[in-house]
Amino acid sequence: MKKPVCLFLSLLLLCSAFCFSAFAEEEIGTSLNYEIQEDNTAIITFFDSLNSEFVIPSEIDGHTVTAIGKKAFRESHNLAKVTIPDTVTTICDQAFDRCGKLTTVNLGSGVKSIGYKAFAECKVLYKINFPEGLNTIGNNAFVRCQGLESIVLPASLTSIGNNAFSDCVRLKSVTFGNAQLSIGELAFGWCLKLQSVTLGDKVQSIGDRAFYACDALRSFTIENPECVIYNNSETIPSDSTINGYRNSTAKAYADKYEKTFVALDPLKLGDVDMDSNITVLDATAIQKHLASIVTLTSDQLSVSDADKDGELTVIDATKIQQFVAELIEEL
Repeated sequence: MKKPVCLFLSLLLLCSAFCFSAFAEEEIGTSLNYEIQEDNTAIITFFDSLNSEFVIPSEIDGHTVTAIGKKAFRESHNLAKVTIPDTVTTICDQAFDRCGKLTTVNLGSGVKSIGYKAFAECKVLYKINFPEGLNTIGNNAFVRCQGLESIVLPASLTSIGNNAFSDCVRLKSVTFGNAQLSIGELAFGWCLKLQSVTLGDKVQSIGDRAFYACDALRSFTIENPECVIYNNSETIPSDSTINGYRNSTAKAYADKYEKTFVALDPLKLGDVDMDSNITVLDATAIQKHLASIVTLTSDQLSVSDADKDGELTVIDATKIQQFVAELIEEL
């Protein structure tokens, strides 16, 4: 059974024999409620204070604080800066929702998940750190945090929820790190000042309209050739140049929706099928083209002239076969 406990500090309680020494004098006028969980840890359930800064304790009355509960700090109108201890692993739904003066959040190293609307509409929030070890950012977690200009996401992150950073209209820079990440629907929608995005080679998927109405976004790099891109022309803005590998989902997406594409992989003489390897299949592709069975693209034709004589003939296929068989050292 959960056991509710209420800790209230005020001018009167400072004179009381029941005053808890875990809080310093500057926490005068602060009310902090918590519950003890079955594992004997504590979860913060309610906060109210006249103070603009607050350091959440890592322990209350011998109980380790491991979570910030649902709506615990919601609409704390005076709160401008909060520090969350390393013992906290979970920030629950709407924990800091609509804290209108909140500018700075120091997340402890133990935070694993940030819940639904956890910091939604904290409109002047401009500084927050995301610790290595963070796994999930929930739906709408930072929606309309219009003070954010730059964020750095850890490599440990696995999912960014729907609308997580939507309408962060001042957000200019997002560093994704090398995360094995899924990006939700409209996750960065209406981030009007976002200019460049680079998704590492472990990013798994980009959700429907994930970067919708990011009007300033000009460069969009996708390093995972198998990244799943939601089949919608507005998933990546039309004015963005997509950078990716030739044999990739990024190239297929760009071709389908007639978006500008720039290849990350240089053309290699003899690599006719564009798989980054020179094999007998490349010679076969030339032979099929010459027999009118398939039609090579302009890029494929540019790397097919293995003998460099300006013409595509069966000799080019033969030269590639010789290279594969190590009868010649180079093309």
